[in-house]
Amino acid sequence: MHKKNKEIQKYLEILELGMDPTYQEIKTAYLHLKRLFSTDSIALFPIKKELPKKKRQELLKEIETAYTELSKQYLNNVHTEFPSDPDAQKSLEITDEERISIFYSGAALKKIREKADILLLNISLETKIRIEQLKNLEDENFALLPERIFVKGFLNNYADYLSLDIQKVSTDYLKKYDEWKNNPATRKRKTGE
Repeated sequence: MHKKNKEIQKYLEILELGMDPTYQEIKTAYLHLKRLFSTDSIALFPIKKELPKKKRQELLKEIETAYTELSKQYLNNVHTEFPSDPDAQKSLEITDEERISIFYSGAALKKIREKADILLLNISLETKIRIEQLKNLEDENFALLPERIFVKGFLNNYADYLSLDIQKVSTDYLKKYDEWKNNPATRKRKTGE
């Protein structure tokens, strides 16, 4: 993270993170704290009287906000390299114009994931999508993917995990998928039919 203002620092403290965490560290801290405070954890038993349910709900709300804001900040920084000039310096903020101009191909999704230091294994564990299918999405191995409705579901979960615009990811990716599906010449080349 490049932008260190008081608000970002507050969010880092809420999630008990140090400076410049990776996206995976942000997500892991969020999931850990969410699990801890959303149940009657044995770890909370000694302080149960000082931490009633209402206070836990307030903490969960702060944890959720911290995760959302840190994710946006981190992933906005990662997205700035797309699509037109890969050699351009990353800016600290992504403009609406840049966000609209990103085309989410399989390669773009893979690059965003790798820039965020996220393993396919982590996405797989969270979304319950097999690693092979995630690889097929990123590599645009359309012939090895299931029917369109399932591909759309995979994309929605993948985009949600990376805090991307779910609708834009689906629309962009499925445009290429549909072109492949509707073009017999392309299908023969890819599938070997």
